[in-house]
Amino acid sequence: MFSEEFENELARYVEKAKQFLMSRDLFVFLLFLSISSALWVLKALNKQYETVVSVPLVYVQKPNGYIFTKEMTKDLKVTVVGQGLNLLKCRWSSGSKPIELNLTSVVNKDRDYLLTSGLIPILRKKLGSDVQVLRVAPDSLIFSMEKLAEKRVPVRVQGVFDLAQQYTYCDTMQFEPREVSIYGPQQVLDSISEVFTENVELGEIKDTMQYDAPLQKIPLVSCSDSSVRLHFKTERFTEKTIFAPISIINLPADKELKIFPSNVSVSFNVGLSLYDSIGATSFSFYVDYLKAMEGANRLEVSCKDGHPSVFGLKIKPSEVDYIIEMKSLEEKKKK
Repeated sequence: MFSEEFENELARYVEKAKQFLMSRDLFVFLLFLSISSALWVLKALNKQYETVVSVPLVYVQKPNGYIFTKEMTKDLKVTVVGQGLNLLKCRWSSGSKPIELNLTSVVNKDRDYLLTSGLIPILRKKLGSDVQVLRVAPDSLIFSMEKLAEKRVPVRVQGVFDLAQQYTYCDTMQFEPREVSIYGPQQVLDSISEVFTENVELGEIKDTMQYDAPLQKIPLVSCSDSSVRLHFKTERFTEKTIFAPISIINLPADKELKIFPSNVSVSFNVGLSLYDSIGATSFSFYVDYLKAMEGANRLEVSCKDGHPSVFGLKIKPSEVDYIIEMKSLEEKKKK
């Protein structure tokens, strides 16, 4: 704890501070400080200064049938001199409204540049008569132009498309348009054989669904379409099991191949709309006699003609036993 003498001394200093803050002396001090600061600012603003201001450019009336192959200058760096207050006004007005440049005249005069010194009268009008324009950078604006060419190219869709659980496609994914027109310099178009969509990732696709996939942007090239519309048609699927006969291929006329069993059980997934129409005749299962000649202990059952709308095909048994026999003369005569 502080001593009583220290606390009394502290209280006297606090009281003196309060008296000073409430006194007329402080008011006079602040008044003179404000006046002197204002005079200093006014004096500083009346001096001559040199500075650089940025003036934005906007290009209008771009010539039809031409494309600019290099990025054009976006602003001018203008060196000006003037009094401080006028320079503040100049800096504010420099970026308030861009200078418009008519590009049609550049092409019509068959030239690819514009001297910025010719813009000084426009700059003086924009920046005000109270400042003097000393120089402009860059000293010229270069326009790199080529005539537009056109080409028709196919569209390629790229992405990952995940179906909702227990759904399958009724038809392959469709999209439109399948071709687009692209425009740009002939040399650039010659190197393009197709255009791609952005990488699309879609999940939980079910029933009928549409999605607009944006096309990838290509430098110096414009496109007749900015996106393509993807069409998905899906339905629920279920499992079905059928029994189908096994045929034999590459069997010589004088041989007989007996297989055990002669039928297979086939399970597969199929959309509900095709469930009743898919049967044993939708497939062709076979074994190859030549495999027996190679000494195989059992023959593998293969599927030759599967239905395109089924998936998850399971064949049981996947292999069969066999016996090779010579045909009798009577059987050969019947043949």
